[in-house]
Amino acid sequence: MIAADRITYLLDHYPPNARVYKSRLPKPGGGFRPITKPNKELKKWLRDMNRALRVQYNNWPKFMHGGIKKRSYISYARLHVNKPCVITIDIKRCFDSITTDEVAEALQRYLQLPEGGCKQLAQRLCFLGHIPQGFPTSNYLCNAYLCEPLSALQKSLATQGIMLTNYVDDLAASGRISAPDEVVNEIALTLSHAQLAVSKAKVRIMPSSRRQLICGLIVNKRLSLTRSLKLKLLRDIATGQMSEDTAMGWISHLKMINPTFQQKLRAYAFKKGVLK
Repeated sequence: MIAADRITYLLDHYPPNARVYKSRLPKPGGGFRPITKPNKELKKWLRDMNRALRVQYNNWPKFMHGGIKKRSYISYARLHVNKPCVITIDIKRCFDSITTDEVAEALQRYLQLPEGGCKQLAQRLCFLGHIPQGFPTSNYLCNAYLCEPLSALQKSLATQGIMLTNYVDDLAASGRISAPDEVVNEIALTLSHAQLAVSKAKVRIMPSSRRQLICGLIVNKRLSLTRSLKLKLLRDIATGQMSEDTAMGWISHLKMINPTFQQKLRAYAFKKGVLK
């Protein structure tokens, strides 16, 4: 069965007993993150749909790293090692800001499925009018929406000698940046055209003279993990927030960085059923 037919089949066989419930997960910096959790039947359907979507289209640009097989936070951060200046930016309420209609348009652009099918697909994969945090398909949807504006931004920054990568709603830029505020403004302007906003409180401008961190990874001279990041990875596995693809990405890239922790993470992922 080809991918497009598989997607249609899954849409026709949406589980009649599908249910979702709201939950909250504690954030490392304090507070809670709202999570939309599917029940067992819906989660299986979403995982099957996610596989079908990746078969239909998975040719994401090299600067995109979230929810993509064999890519992870490590591949996201690696290109920023030993750079004069590193900037990190968080997209404010990214999933909540992307509507069902916008998801449908993005899916039609990349999946090349009929408009009606993309609308139906978006309605099944969104919740209360936007992309839900907690669905296995949500990173894919976010990538589909962000790909167009971030591709234009990446090309613009590249002409200035600046490297850009993203991991879903996290952005990192680095290089010999003489006017970092102007770079932040350019990123913010690009996002605003896509109806998205920068979380100003989370903007970090880090010259090489201070510790440069990208999602808990130290990138000053070489790539290394902070203790807090190790604990977060183990916690994400324990709470079911780490997908199989994300776990495989971490395990693959950790071999050259911290093989001891790689073995620990792999064993724990198997123990908790993230890897099978």
